[in-house]
Amino acid sequence: AEQRAVDYDLERVRAAYEESGLLAEGGVFTRAWLLTVETARNVSGWLVAHVSRLAAQAGFEDWDSIPAAIWSQAEATFDWEAACQGRLPGREERV
Repeated sequence: AEQRAVDYDLERVRAAYEESGLLAEGGVFTRAWLLTVETARNVSGWLVAHVSRLAAQAGFEDWDSIPAAIWSQAEATFDWEAACQGRLPGREERV
């Protein structure tokens, strides 16, 4: 199968996230998912990896028990600027 690029209105997508309240109420993952859509990079995947590292450092191993404080810490320490610019490292650069 051949992959093809399809243009779509990113401003309209962002407006829908904002106007519906999803961006304000959806939390940090929603923010990352919107950036995934806007940059065509796996920002949400990098956020999940970041949350996982922080949770492991804090002694949490089960995703069912990751407290909101870890998600808040992840939001505060994630490199959002790099994500906005699509500069998150590729799979081969993962540590």
